[in-house]
Amino acid sequence: MIIHPKNQWLKPLIQEENDNTKPLLLFVATNIDAITSSEMIIRLLKYYQRTFELIPVASNEYLKERLIEFEEVHPDISAILFINCGAQIPLDLLAPNLVQDFPCFVIDSQRPILLENVESHHVNLVSINETQEQFTPYIKLYKERSTDASQDRVFGHIDPIGHFAEEEDDELDNHADFLGEDSDDEDALEGFIVQDGDIMEDVPEQDLEEEADVEEDPLTTYFEEAYFYDPSSFILFETIRQMGTFDFKNNLLWCAILGLTEQLVLGRIEDKRYLSCVSQLKNFVHLWNDQKRPQYNVYYDDVGAITMYHTEDERIVYKPEEFRFDLYRHQSFYGAMLNSSSILKRYPIWNADGLLQFKRQLAKSGVRIQDMEQPWPTMRRDARKKLKTNLLHKLRSSFQGIHVSTFVKHYGVDMTVSAIDAVYCMLSLLEETSDESLSPDQLWRQNFSKVRQAVQGHIEGLSSGIHEAVRIQNLIMKQCISIISRHQVKTVGSYNYIALSNTSTDFLKPFILRRLAVTLSRLLIQQHRFRSKKPLVISVADEQSDMRLIIGLSMGLKFNRFHTFFRWAYENVNAKVQHNLFDGSILRITKHQTADFLDALHYRMNVSFREKSS
Repeated sequence: MIIHPKNQWLKPLIQEENDNTKPLLLFVATNIDAITSSEMIIRLLKYYQRTFELIPVASNEYLKERLIEFEEVHPDISAILFINCGAQIPLDLLAPNLVQDFPCFVIDSQRPILLENVESHHVNLVSINETQEQFTPYIKLYKERSTDASQDRVFGHIDPIGHFAEEEDDELDNHADFLGEDSDDEDALEGFIVQDGDIMEDVPEQDLEEEADVEEDPLTTYFEEAYFYDPSSFILFETIRQMGTFDFKNNLLWCAILGLTEQLVLGRIEDKRYLSCVSQLKNFVHLWNDQKRPQYNVYYDDVGAITMYHTEDERIVYKPEEFRFDLYRHQSFYGAMLNSSSILKRYPIWNADGLLQFKRQLAKSGVRIQDMEQPWPTMRRDARKKLKTNLLHKLRSSFQGIHVSTFVKHYGVDMTVSAIDAVYCMLSLLEETSDESLSPDQLWRQNFSKVRQAVQGHIEGLSSGIHEAVRIQNLIMKQCISIISRHQVKTVGSYNYIALSNTSTDFLKPFILRRLAVTLSRLLIQQHRFRSKKPLVISVADEQSDMRLIIGLSMGLKFNRFHTFFRWAYENVNAKVQHNLFDGSILRITKHQTADFLDALHYRMNVSFREKSS
């Protein structure tokens, strides 16, 4: 059932008349938006002296296991809250007693929502811009089809792709055998690409988005439109704000800003929608924070005067035109520019001519490159002023897309961090592997705690995370430049494929690999290297084993069946899912399985194209 934040759904959970010995169960996904949302809830619970139990969730499979465990023991709790998880699994089916006996609320930015959860009177889905009436036609159609026992079911709902007949499976088996690595018939391989041990059919490009003159099935359309909706932290901020004024309101505001910024950084939100959310948040930033620069306090020692900012509470400032050079405040400004996708989109600096063109335009700013090579905090103030004035205004036509509306937070005199830098910092903390003594399960739990500390404003954690984020960002950009300059992107029918080997082991980490895919896709789309709607598949070889990590990433914000195609393909070859990023699952499979998986993915996408065009 869909409910709106104005319904004050959270207030009954923290009222004093509730038994404080009964904890609130918090299931929290391992992403920045979910972690910042959980911090907002925890702040509120501590304010009202309510108890809670925080349960980090790494995947839907892990969530299902924990729900089944709680269902068996039936704990004495006050309520259940799912943050960025739960909306796409059948909660009524997995834990019927839990959701019926205790209030159950779900705040999930991932779409589509499982229709069973929308229909359930025991599951409350919190949303700002959606209503129950919007889902009524889909629920009605879903009920009609669910009575047919022959329908295939995926993710708990009717498979939007359709059901394969046995002869089609046989056709795929024959197709896979024909493309197998054991084949020594050279004539049979004509028309195929062979790269890094993988054999793939090189067929003419087909655009899966071409509209055929066929009436689309409403239920299929509903499940096709997989995307991210309002950030959970944005919804929670709206919920808590309506409950009253708290002395930690600025912390709530910063959490909402971070959740929104994560969607921007990972390409999960349209620019128009992002600016709309920024416009709403900046009103509270102006209301609750002094936007003027604080006065200087001058302190003296034996050497001379030391100038410092006035020590003050944490302050958030709205920046309508911040440089879109990731982490530029924490490294060389010139280096940040060279490692920025905003610059690489316009200037091909991987070759001599492109670099020369970029330097000529940059010289018009009136600042020497030697000055730009200084760290931003120590660069001369007049040089920084010239760069902001000239790059963002006078030279705007030569440096389009290098600015973004965002927010900056001052941690007293210790640190100044933009929301974008903070998100990159926290993404790096999620992937930290410095402690090799920990098991993978212990490691991701430890990293989850580190991100929580960074959200809470621990300077040491922020500093270490930003240092690692600078290293990873530079590594990603160097890899992107290498891929583009060496023409490693291959078109394989309905998707684009990149095979990486002898590369950094950092790309064997799920979040870093996904950031590589997102950054690369933006660069290639901008340069018209391939059609923007074609999905991107990247394979990274693990040199220490016979395994490979594969990520599939859809282009655009409406993901149009590819997520389902990707899942069908890896289930067909019994591949292991290492991490599910919703819009880009990551597989860890053998070299032999790689060829089978890519062939199954290509086959399924082309079958769907033929069905749609017939």
